[in-house]
Amino acid sequence: MNTVQDNTELRRRLAVLDELNLLSIDETETFDRLTRLATQLLKVPVSQATMVAEDHQVYIGCTGLEEPHATGRQTPLSHSFCKHVVETASPLIINDTRLNPLVSDNPAIEEFGALAYLGIPLITSDGISVGSFCVLDSEPRIWQDNDLEALKELAQSVMTEIELRYELKKRRDVEATLMQYIRQEEQTRIAKEMTVSLSHDLRTPLSTIKLRVDMLKERTQDGDTLSSLDAIGERVDTITSVLNDFLLMWTPSHIPKKAQEIVYIDVILNHALEDVRELRQATINATHLEENLPIQVNRQLMKVAIANILENSIIYNSSEQIVIDIVVEHIIEKIKITITDNGDGIPDDELSHVFEPLYKVNKARSFNASGSGLGLTISQQIIQAHQGTIELLSTVDVGTTVTITLPVAQ
Repeated sequence: MNTVQDNTELRRRLAVLDELNLLSIDETETFDRLTRLATQLLKVPVSQATMVAEDHQVYIGCTGLEEPHATGRQTPLSHSFCKHVVETASPLIINDTRLNPLVSDNPAIEEFGALAYLGIPLITSDGISVGSFCVLDSEPRIWQDNDLEALKELAQSVMTEIELRYELKKRRDVEATLMQYIRQEEQTRIAKEMTVSLSHDLRTPLSTIKLRVDMLKERTQDGDTLSSLDAIGERVDTITSVLNDFLLMWTPSHIPKKAQEIVYIDVILNHALEDVRELRQATINATHLEENLPIQVNRQLMKVAIANILENSIIYNSSEQIVIDIVVEHIIEKIKITITDNGDGIPDDELSHVFEPLYKVNKARSFNASGSGLGLTISQQIIQAHQGTIELLSTVDVGTTVTITLPVAQ
């Protein structure tokens, strides 16, 4: 076998050892029992279930070893006969180790008194040789056919135990993942119910407060009082907006067709622009809106998605003159909407978080960061629910570009 093949086999073996957790010596009793049985059946002092790693071998089962190896359960490959079994994936029969050129210089002969060796390869169901089940004698010995057959049966028992453990581990991992998913789904359900309930419970008192504020404004002419009432009204509007955002957080992953309509993209964009024009003065350049490209969407949700993006372009912008460029393109069966601003930009280490709920970028620099922190999260959920995509690129002190793609209505 050449060097390339050797390295390939080594990588495969190490991968299997890692996957099957075969270099661990945490649970050895079953394998120790099989090695004890081997010493009794073959009337030898030492038996080992050995896994061969890159530079050492590990005994997942052993009987008859002296200390410190009985406790440490590993030796360097310089002391290994089993490595030859693994390399050839064939039984190795040595009647006198001192006379066999393959192992005659092995220090285990002198240190452990290993004068006879019989080893059977441990091969996975995928055909990967990972170790050896072996016995050693302190005297030269002519191994018999029945010795070989008995050791083969025990080696097969070792591999059966290994693969049963692996299948059990996989099943437990699947069950753990499933239970985690179930718990997350249950937590999500509870969170949704609490959010919806709380939002509805708060709407009535907020509406009452807003109504009374409006009534008081009609009954007073005092400037300070009017200013205070305006401030209260703005706060009520802000809280209401945040509650609306939390409700939108539960946008389903797919919007039913019956909740959609065919509408031109320029209509959605113009409505979104109307929602944000009062935030701050901004120069908004829109290109190709006259093409009247149709999309099939929930009109209100899609307007919210785009308005949230435009709002971010405005509130996270410290420049004196805000400029937002909107370009709409028809690319095969997709509509591509590109929204570019000259805002503060987003640091590279924060880009991966911008779609996370409640995450706010550049808090200290934003013009007005009093929103819910759900804007981009909601936009992403709405766009994806319409089989669209949203991507964001940004450079600090240069600006941000958001690219949305949506399918053209058929």
